[in-house]
Amino acid sequence: MKLHPRSLDGYRLLQNGASELARVESHGFRIDTERLVETEQMLVVSIRMLKEKLGSSSVWKVWRKRYGWKSNLNSTPQLGQILVNELGFNLTAVTERGRISLDAEVLSSIDHPFVRSYTKLLKYQKALGTFL
Repeated sequence: MKLHPRSLDGYRLLQNGASELARVESHGFRIDTERLVETEQMLVVSIRMLKEKLGSSSVWKVWRKRYGWKSNLNSTPQLGQILVNELGFNLTAVTERGRISLDAEVLSSIDHPFVRSYTKLLKYQKALGTFL
C-alpha cells in the first residue's frame, strides 16, 4: 500500500505513530532483566575467551615482538601495521589522517582466522558497551 504524504491514510499513520511513541516515552517498556543479565554474562565470557584465543595466536606473538610492552589489542593502527607489514595483506583504503582504514567493511573482506576472531571481539565489545 503506497501512502501519499497528503492523504488521509498517511495522516492517520503519522498521527497513530506519534501517539504510540508518546505513550512509550511516557510509560517506558518492559525489559526482561533476567535475560539482560544472562546476555551480559555471556558476552563477558565470550569476550574473555576471544581475548585468550587471540592472545595465544601466532599473529599476537608477531604483534608482541614488533610492539613489545606497547602492544595493544585495541589499537587499530597497530593491527593495520601487522596486517600489512607482517602478514602481507594489501590494504589500500586509508583514513583522512593517512592511516590504514580498518572499518567493518575492510575487516570483513580479510579471510584470516585472527581477523575473523578480532572482528567478533569488536562486535561483542560494542554490544556490551553500547546496548547492554
